Amino acid sequence: MNHPPRLFILFFLLSGMAIMAQFPQGHYVVPSFIGQFERVLDQSQSPRHYTGYAVGGGMGYTWHAKRFVLEFDARASYASLSPAADLNPLNVSIPSFVGQAHTRFLWEVKAMAQTRLLAGVVLPFMLRYREHSSFSNSRETWNAALMIGPEVGVQHPFNWWRKGFIAESFLSVPAWGYASKPAYAQFFGVFWDQASPRAWNNALWVQAETRLRLLTINGNQVGLGYAWQYFSDSVDNRAQLADHQLRIFIMAKF
Repeated sequence: MNHPPRLFILFFLLSGMAIMAQFPQGHYVVPSFIGQFERVLDQSQSPRHYTGYAVGGGMGYTWHAKRFVLEFDARASYASLSPAADLNPLNVSIPSFVGQAHTRFLWEVKAMAQTRLLAGVVLPFMLRYREHSSFSNSRETWNAALMIGPEVGVQHPFNWWRKGFIAESFLSVPAWGYASKPAYAQFFGVFWDQASPRAWNNALWVQAETRLRLLTINGNQVGLGYAWQYFSDSVDNRAQLADHQLRIFIMAKF
């Protein structure tokens, strides 16, 4: 007989007592733990893709009301990236530090039975800093962006095993903002000099997220989420970044 996955068991152990499915309202503090797979192509660093696994954590604030959702979340992680190839005879690795902040405001535009559709705006920020050589004036590379754009979402509450859940998905395409990236120069002292406008004609940023929230006593919630994002920047040296992220979080009501 097959045994349930350990993560599945942990999810229910954290839940305690649960309540039936609904859309809870209130203010929440949201601590989280994240695991992430990163893929980086930055031609100011190397013509090759680099990949690696990251671990980190985050802290956020959420306000869920009857007709709207306001969320802010900040996360940080660290990874060691290696060339995406079977052979790496020199054992090359690059430390990667990633900080991200995500703000969304969504409004209910349509309700169908228990399912509701949301639409609004998203304001994401990221700063990714890497070091690839200790013996040159261009050892530091980075990608930073602050943009704004449309986002849509869908939420659906349901009951399973006499527990209440909310399944939800979001898709956003930040459309305009500013970004900074290296032009073969050091990070400190030139970061702001390298910032310039970004839009769909020179940058593409797509984000998708799916979450499952378990409703517990006292209005608290426990959640499991998966997020994917892709960022491409064609200004100066070409850069492409892609992440797959798993996240465990708690929504503590206050």
